[in-house]
Amino acid sequence: MKPVRYSGPRRRGRTATVVLLVAVVGAMGFLGYRQWARAETESRPAPPPEGAVAVPVARVAIPAGCLVTGQHLDVIYRKPEVIAPELVASARDLVGRVLLVDKQPGQAFTKANLAPEGTRPGLAATIPPGRRALTIDITKVEGTTGYLSKGDVLDVLAVRSVSTRASKGARHSAASQPVESEVIARGAIVIVPPQLRAGLNAAPASGGHSHGASAEPRRVEEITLAVDPAEAAAIAEAVENATIRFLMHSARPLPDGHEAASAADGSERSPVRLVEIIKGTDFQGQTTR
Repeated sequence: MKPVRYSGPRRRGRTATVVLLVAVVGAMGFLGYRQWARAETESRPAPPPEGAVAVPVARVAIPAGCLVTGQHLDVIYRKPEVIAPELVASARDLVGRVLLVDKQPGQAFTKANLAPEGTRPGLAATIPPGRRALTIDITKVEGTTGYLSKGDVLDVLAVRSVSTRASKGARHSAASQPVESEVIARGAIVIVPPQLRAGLNAAPASGGHSHGASAEPRRVEEITLAVDPAEAAAIAEAVENATIRFLMHSARPLPDGHEAASAADGSERSPVRLVEIIKGTDFQGQTTR
């Protein structure tokens, strides 16, 4: 005799629960697919306007001296008649080239932004031809150091205390101490603005020996300038033995018919030496070439 299988209300209830769970999972999957499809459609870029051409722009921030790759670039579409002739209109003309200036996301590229072909990437690419990079301790400089940015042009002024025959036997207060000021560099260009880095203090010597002594860490604030090679030694000496001040040039374009005041424009000018003698409230100045 065959056993009789029981198919009462309990078995039918389990089947209904399974069917309901399958339906819920299917509905959730369908809704998820619809949301994904909608997001995919919305994120898809709109087709370019008819007749527009692709213009390469920076996708991310690109620092000066960097070798441009395809990962740095994005495109925007513009009508040919609104594209300035100095813009680089093809990504092929950018990839493999070195930038001379920083670029922010969305900015386009001009031909003047690119170093000549064959330029090696790095800081050296940002140094103008005929100049040398000189890094100095910014804490030894007085004046406008907190306002300097990359590309600023400035002169370097060295201020030294002087002793004259008339003042050898006299006492001078700090306010009336005779000083001599000399412009030791003209048209220096900021290629790395003031920034902090980790450094080390010299290890203290004990009895002429430094065995067992360790250098102490410290924070160094430095600035890097592109200077004339003939002026580099004078700047380095003045940083150690004089007070340094920066004289910032105006960033405004010069009116037509006016010459730049510095030698940075390539003009042949003899160096200018400014001597200031300050005695109390009296000022005596003399400028010589």
